[in-house]
Amino acid sequence: MRYLVALLVAGVVIAAVAAFSWWGCTLPKRLARQQLRQQKERGELPQEWQGVDPDAPDLPDFNLTVPDRVLALMAAARFLALTWYVWAPAVVLVSLGAAALLGRRRGRARPPPQQTGHGNDG
Repeated sequence: MRYLVALLVAGVVIAAVAAFSWWGCTLPKRLARQQLRQQKERGELPQEWQGVDPDAPDLPDFNLTVPDRVLALMAAARFLALTWYVWAPAVVLVSLGAAALLGRRRGRARPPPQQTGHGNDG
């Protein structure tokens, strides 16, 4: 049972990291779309973007200035996406290892089984 729980925990961690990675890798386009929508609403859209729909599936190349914090998030997300084959098995191994260690620890904490006295005493 503890190994099943460990695998479920590993699955949740891997899914959370995958979601973060997807979010971080799609962040530049989402920021660009948001910025274009705001500029379009204010009527401040640059000349080269006048005919472009911010919600179009394919945006042309754009130069977007983002804060260093956002760049760090994007770099971390990209790193995790590119190295999934290293960290995902490591998460599974660590989870299973922790389950094994907890099981071993609990086994030592239990008192030895008591003898019932049904054997030959004689």
